Amino acid sequence: MFPIEPVDERFLRRSISQGEVVLVLGSGASFASRNKQGEPVKLSDALAKIIAEAAGFPYEAEPLPTVLSAARPILGDARLLRIYQREFSDIEPAEDIRSLSKFTWRRLYTWNIDDALNNSLQPRVQRPRFYNGMGDQVVESDNLTNLQIIKLHGDILNPSHGFIMSESEYAAALALGIHAWYRKLAQDYTSYTPVFVGSRLAEPILSAEISRAQRSPVDESGRGYVVTPDSLSAIEKSAFRAKGLIHVKATLKDLVTWLETQYPSGVTPRDVLATTHSFSTGDLEKKFSNADLESASALYPRDMAKIFARAASAQPADVNREARRFLRGFPPTWDIAASEIPVWLSPTNDLYENLSSAIANRERMFVVTGQAGSGKTTAVLQTLVKYGREHHD
Repeated sequence: MFPIEPVDERFLRRSISQGEVVLVLGSGASFASRNKQGEPVKLSDALAKIIAEAAGFPYEAEPLPTVLSAARPILGDARLLRIYQREFSDIEPAEDIRSLSKFTWRRLYTWNIDDALNNSLQPRVQRPRFYNGMGDQVVESDNLTNLQIIKLHGDILNPSHGFIMSESEYAAALALGIHAWYRKLAQDYTSYTPVFVGSRLAEPILSAEISRAQRSPVDESGRGYVVTPDSLSAIEKSAFRAKGLIHVKATLKDLVTWLETQYPSGVTPRDVLATTHSFSTGDLEKKFSNADLESASALYPRDMAKIFARAASAQPADVNREARRFLRGFPPTWDIAASEIPVWLSPTNDLYENLSSAIANRERMFVVTGQAGSGKTTAVLQTLVKYGREHHD
């Protein structure tokens, strides 16, 4: 069961279809996976018990950071690493983890240090590219054929950069500035649709970066989702909504079941391109190889008649939201240019006449110049929308 309000479900479906979802997996996402002893992957309390007993302490439900503070002087870093390697390497991923590879994600972050995502060998719709958040530099990529998978707290396959497992390690990472990928996640949090699974966002580094990012509430700049089986109080739910986040009381398995119900064949990069780039599915299947998709993702053929029709049929609430964003300085979109939100000014009419003349004369380049912030982009988009509608054939 995936209990989500219809308006929030529609937004999430649209984000998935457009490849705009950033998936963030917390510790709960590894719950059903198995380690090389055939046991469930150890979550915080279970790991704390193992470490406490290894150090000779009776375990009385102390939190993991407290146990690590007491046990590290006794065990030393080398023995702790052996415990981590025994518990978090050679993981057999649960079917829920495997099923995630049927869908196209903008990026995938995880707080888990295990190798479950590395070992998900079933066919993937995207090529995985792994990064260790504790040491690897941020690599910009908007190529949907590749999936950047970032292990924010370290990688059991590359322990040289260390791990974040306790409050002191959080503090050290903050002090040393070892959190560039956290900053990227905060940017993704405001730019795309984040879906946090199995975490209530208690990580101090992310909290600091999110506060800096200042995501607006849901009626201003979209929605993000927190998927956990927790029962939240009214205050907790309201606090999430103030950050632009919707809580869904569910597990990763529930999310995957919902995804497979909504998209029985998954969502491939080709599906996303067909939705967002106006390519026909047939053209993508016949004319574009897998190697071509990277280039195709940078091409945006536009059907102005469809853009105008979409703008004309937009719901008033959507129009009002986009108008507020536009008037607050957000860049214009094709749908905004096709709507009545920006005023058609007399200089825009002059621009249209000059562009039409340049096209008729088969001129190879048409340049628009003007002062920064003078509305050049909006005017050009308005002009192209009008020309495309009037010369559709």
